[in-house]
Amino acid sequence: MYDKSSPYYIDFPGRIKAIQKGMAEEKLDLYLGSRLRTMSWTTDAFFPWRSFIVIPADGLPTAFTFVIDAARAADDSWLDEDHVLGFAPMGGQDQITQISDLISSLAQDPIVRSVAVNVASTTEENAAVGNVWDAELEFSLILTLQADEEEAEG
Repeated sequence: MYDKSSPYYIDFPGRIKAIQKGMAEEKLDLYLGSRLRTMSWTTDAFFPWRSFIVIPADGLPTAFTFVIDAARAADDSWLDEDHVLGFAPMGGQDQITQISDLISSLAQDPIVRSVAVNVASTTEENAAVGNVWDAELEFSLILTLQADEEEAEG
């Protein structure tokens, strides 16, 4: 399936490296994507649930999807099972906590100072169209990153 000599081969690792190159040009340490198109384009898998991908400045991205579909998504994707994780609506296993924990772990070395979030342009835009969930995610990430930054400075 990932035979580089095949006329149907798509270079998914190359796509990630191109995103990371653009991130470096924009001085971004992390990219958080959530659109279906972004998920498919970066992972080579279909995600029917609200899912997310965290792309660090270097290394492999990590995809987050609903727990009942994580194994299938990992099987379909070029990413290994350590980079396709499931979330569930339970304490500590929800997507906001898991994504925040991953960002915090990435922030240890080097410190994450900038993040691009493609869930929506602004929290106000999300709230205006009634998309409270994305507004909550964006707000939570902002709070998490600010808290991490304050801890690093203090």
